[in-house]
Amino acid sequence: MRQMIRVTALFVTFFLLGSLSYRQAAQAVVQTSSELSATTAPPLSAYLPSTCAHYADFVQAKHVPGMVRPVEASGRVVYTCDQGVLWVLLDPIADAIFYGKKSSASLTLGQPVKILKSRVDRAIGQLLNAIMRGDRRELEKNFFVQSVDSGLQLTPKSRRLKKHLEVVDIALSKAAIEVDVRFSQDSKMQLTVTNMQALNTLSNKKCQLLLPEFIDACQLFSFGEM
Repeated sequence: MRQMIRVTALFVTFFLLGSLSYRQAAQAVVQTSSELSATTAPPLSAYLPSTCAHYADFVQAKHVPGMVRPVEASGRVVYTCDQGVLWVLLDPIADAIFYGKKSSASLTLGQPVKILKSRVDRAIGQLLNAIMRGDRRELEKNFFVQSVDSGLQLTPKSRRLKKHLEVVDIALSKAAIEVDVRFSQDSKMQLTVTNMQALNTLSNKKCQLLLPEFIDACQLFSFGEM
């Protein structure tokens, strides 16, 4: 389950809309064929956040070869540019991972905080924070991005990403972002991101209001100050 959180966090947070409304984002992506032919670059600005703090809800279903039913989960992601990204699973278990600019940590309900020191977690943390603060160059450095009929399609550039990932398809509607992720191990994951909202600031009290089912997860933001 912890690995599932890492993978989901890595790809869903690329597409948080920050202060953009769903209507604005959908209009930015749904272009005519003549407009698309004029440029090969999709409107990345519609997908990248423009605020220093925001949150969104998500549901996910991962399809694994050999399993009849997908592994389903849901939760909320909260971000502040001053500290980092907090990714929280709320169902079927309460589990959280925080990726700060320098330090990362995880927490499962009823257990002590665990400091994450691996190179993988450090790399994910750096990439996530770069994308969440609207660093367009970081996204284009890691992925080939192209417009398709449904929205955007991302394919990895680096060998490191290609070992785990084949392609990411993103479609926007007025109510949600739909993300389909195909992995190199013949598995796939379907993500739906909803209720994306900008925040003026993110205090500990506000964090607890956003995560009433797992308020202890908010303490992980303290690692963003280390």
